[in-house]
Amino acid sequence: MNTHKPIISIVMATHNRCAVVERTLSQLDTCGLDRTDYETIVVDNDSTDGTPAAIAHRVNRLICLPRNAGSTAKAFGADEARGRYIVFLDDDSHPRPGCLERMIGKFENQAHLGAAGFTVHLPTGRLEGGALPGVFVGCGVGLRAEAYNEVSGLDRTFFMQAEEYDLCFRLAAAGWDVEVFDDLHVEHEKTPQQRRSDRLQRVPGGHLARGLPEV
Repeated sequence: MNTHKPIISIVMATHNRCAVVERTLSQLDTCGLDRTDYETIVVDNDSTDGTPAAIAHRVNRLICLPRNAGSTAKAFGADEARGRYIVFLDDDSHPRPGCLERMIGKFENQAHLGAAGFTVHLPTGRLEGGALPGVFVGCGVGLRAEAYNEVSGLDRTFFMQAEEYDLCFRLAAAGWDVEVFDDLHVEHEKTPQQRRSDRLQRVPGGHLARGLPEV
């Protein structure tokens, strides 16, 4: 049994996008890190297209959920992460070569850095960013596992969208720095398959205010 503990745990969720997630997993081979330095964890959101069987041999840990939990299904993967740092990707996003190594350097040099957001590049050449300055995009962010666990990670009552804002607010409120770096890059294919504009976050009344500072 391999007892080597990885430095980074790469976590992504997927739903009925078998070819997409297979392509992303193959692109991780060019990330620049030794394969023993990172683990891949995929959370399958009750896919019916054969995704689990197709990717089981490609990942370190495959978690199959009995229902579609949306983007925050990544939380189930983070529960199993063994790395000092957790990297959240979408099933159609991947870091450019060398960026994970630079990310490790950011965390090692900044003791209070809780989240290191990546600059997100779209196929059109444009950049994708959060609606608020300094908020990372969930398809490319590194998290110090200690900080992530301290604030209880992603709120699983969300389905998709806004969970990044909630996590950013809670990290900041706990005293951790959250920063988006212009020398960390992730490519986001923004694959349209299975993307639906009517699937928004599920937020209990008043929940988001819990992470905001009092005024």
